[in-house]
Amino acid sequence: MRAGRVLGESAVERRVRARMERKNIFNRIKPPHTAAVIDEGALRRVIGGPEVMREQLTYLKNMALRHHIGVQVLPYTAGAHLALAGPFTILDFPNPRDPPIAYVETAVEGLHLDQPEEMERYTLAFGNVQSVAPSTPLSFQLTDDVLRSPEDMA
Repeated sequence: MRAGRVLGESAVERRVRARMERKNIFNRIKPPHTAAVIDEGALRRVIGGPEVMREQLTYLKNMALRHHIGVQVLPYTAGAHLALAGPFTILDFPNPRDPPIAYVETAVEGLHLDQPEEMERYTLAFGNVQSVAPSTPLSFQLTDDVLRSPEDMA
């Protein structure tokens, strides 16, 4: 979030605090089901140093062991896919009156998209990356490969 100094320090702190609080929802008695597809580049791009990367990758693996969380890693070898434009999140809600929302975070802001045609495109893109990414167990192998490769943590 500090890369390029686009955001002011207060905005960075606010975003970090929100993310730290948001991860607590996974410890609820009835946590939400989560399916994540993470690009291999996110595993290999060292941010914060080798120790921070090891901690984050270990945390990711531990979270993926939970019954309500699926984590797939989209390898470089997957080639072109529908999420090349950047990361996005699809939020579904238990109440049918609450329509799903796609959240797209840019360098300077977060966009909430809820129009049916937008949701259809993002749902299609997510289905595409899920179908080309290896399963969670196979994705564990890729994560372990990164953890074992000192040159990736240098």
